[in-house]
Amino acid sequence: TPHNKHSTFLSSKSTCPTHPQYPQQQKKESIMSGVPKLNVSQTKLDKLAADLEKLQIPPAVKGGDGSAPPVPLFQRQGYLEKLGHQRHKWFKRFFVLRDSFLLSYNLQKSDFTTEPRSCVHLGNCKVVQVNPANADKDFCFSISTETGDTFLFSASSDRERQDWIDDIQVARQVTHANMVKLAVENQCLAEEKGLAAVSREKSTASLAIFCNSSYVQETPLTGGMEGWLTTNGFNQGTKAAAQKKAGWKRCYFMLRDSHLLMFHAGDILSKPRGVMYLVGTVNELNQDATSDLPFRFCVRSPSCGDMIELAATSNKSLKRWRQALSVGSRVTYPDFRCLEKERQLLAAVVLTPRAPTPRGPGGTPQLRENPPSVLDEEVDIQGNSLAPGAVQPYTAEGVPLLRAPDGQLINPNTQAVVSSKEPRFSSEGEPLDAFNRPLPPEAVPMFDQAGKPVGVGPDGQHYNLAGEVVDKFTPHFDSEGQQVEQDKVNAASAVAPTIAVALKVRAKLKGENEVAETVDPLGRTFQAVGDNELTTHDGEVVPNSARRIEIDGQLVDYEEAKKMEEVQELQDPAEEKGTLNILIENEDGEQPLGEVEVDGNTTLAEVRSTISSKMNVPDFTFLLNGVPLTKLEERSRRAIKAMPEITVRGKELKQEKPDVKFTAKVAVMQMEQEKKATEENEFANVLAKVRGGQFLRSVGRDLTQ
Repeated sequence: TPHNKHSTFLSSKSTCPTHPQYPQQQKKESIMSGVPKLNVSQTKLDKLAADLEKLQIPPAVKGGDGSAPPVPLFQRQGYLEKLGHQRHKWFKRFFVLRDSFLLSYNLQKSDFTTEPRSCVHLGNCKVVQVNPANADKDFCFSISTETGDTFLFSASSDRERQDWIDDIQVARQVTHANMVKLAVENQCLAEEKGLAAVSREKSTASLAIFCNSSYVQETPLTGGMEGWLTTNGFNQGTKAAAQKKAGWKRCYFMLRDSHLLMFHAGDILSKPRGVMYLVGTVNELNQDATSDLPFRFCVRSPSCGDMIELAATSNKSLKRWRQALSVGSRVTYPDFRCLEKERQLLAAVVLTPRAPTPRGPGGTPQLRENPPSVLDEEVDIQGNSLAPGAVQPYTAEGVPLLRAPDGQLINPNTQAVVSSKEPRFSSEGEPLDAFNRPLPPEAVPMFDQAGKPVGVGPDGQHYNLAGEVVDKFTPHFDSEGQQVEQDKVNAASAVAPTIAVALKVRAKLKGENEVAETVDPLGRTFQAVGDNELTTHDGEVVPNSARRIEIDGQLVDYEEAKKMEEVQELQDPAEEKGTLNILIENEDGEQPLGEVEVDGNTTLAEVRSTISSKMNVPDFTFLLNGVPLTKLEERSRRAIKAMPEITVRGKELKQEKPDVKFTAKVAVMQMEQEKKATEENEFANVLAKVRGGQFLRSVGRDLTQ
């Protein structure tokens, strides 16, 4: 298929072959020397080149019985029973798992048309087995989506249920955000050890749009597009459709990954009226000069005959929709697997494996076959961002450690503070250092003579909490106070490439309007920043000498950074002020809801907190140029860069006509108080869930056995 062809990897000076309107920016010179480049043998390079040349992942297609059906581009298809929401009855439906969507039909079809019975977006969903006692059916499983909807299914056997769960666990990852993360990580891995030339020559440039720097910076991670368009419906060129005599009307469209969803005014945004699969489609301008809809375009699939005519409200909107549709057609299961395989090949050459887990059959330590992605864990179970290279820590018994509002780690079972010297492990049982980063083989957690933790930075040097360099050949101590052998001290430095790549990936993923971060030499952000001292997320107070600024994935001393033209705005962003207009778009056009006064420090998360009580739109979503923002992105995107206006929408397409427009100003002190109260409530909620048995590791993972 076309999306499995491989060609030249996009270099930093080339243009994206798919989207020439996004020229690749010239790579900036490194501000620091970075991690010392390790020698990679020619044999390894030759093997990598050969492996990348073979990188062609065919679509994996499975039937309900495990056989390969004739319909392409589906991960799985077959009959399941689904519990109805309204009548609470079980209905047998034919389900198709396609990329990140699960679609249902009354009967098995050969064409799988644009009108499924239901459509569930699986991106980042949670799928779990359900006890028959709680479902009145055998072999049940449930799917909980990001939007808060829950669906209950029943398979014909335990084996079939497990097969569906396994494939859904993969499908939930096939999203625009994950395609971008994988592509950017692959690019950073290739650059880290001078392998970019090999990758460019032998890899997958057809997917280069996902790591194009301009596209990544300008497009929120969610990707896609949504908004009101005028249409006459799906497949109006067919005889059956012509009999319906559908007229042109305004409908709400959501482009999610590889599917285009259509809704009517008043609909709930989880039940589309129509769905179109974008793989293999073309979108063309409609040059009908006699039409009273000037910005028309058509999306059609030459292979299956599906088509829809659409009209945008402006030429700017038209261009955005056409580009988003082109990108969406590449957010597919085969393309995701292709990027995933490429990451495995590059990581095997670049990254250091993690230390073996102290468990396994008969207690034998086990080593992961492939180094995990540097983005495997971006947030902990409380939803807090993790430092580069860090993971959610657990006790030896599998109990997750929680971060209290003051920054200290707490054992939820005892509510005791966990000291930096206490053993901690990843969800896979891998030993961690005092900064919750998986240790390389042969390494141990290290401390200085005063018992304070010592960590490895992305530059390969060792640092104490004050940001001071600790010479590798000075005595390092373990948690028992015993001096660590030099070989083990040297082994700890092997984590540097992982941290360096993680920093670079995060830097490339940042939008152009995101707030620059103040970090320590290990790449960790601070809980509070004062004039003369800093507070780490562990609650430790350290001197201002530990302060660094992350620029293009490199850590620069704060005093040096202030002198640079690139970060002049860091000195006093509060002087930049403006008014952000809040709009909502409905069937009749845009309606102003209110306005918020912001400055250069204000994030969209703070705008949300300020206006949420003043709006009649519950659980609203910000749309930046038609692309929805995640809550995580809101925390780092500066509101002033969204000026003059930003759009919001709720979960329902109901008319919103405010009687009085609100005017608000972000109150910093009030925001801090509300933030503190929210953190305390969230901590209490997670604590209660852990005590109720949630978030515990699976039975049999007790590392003490």
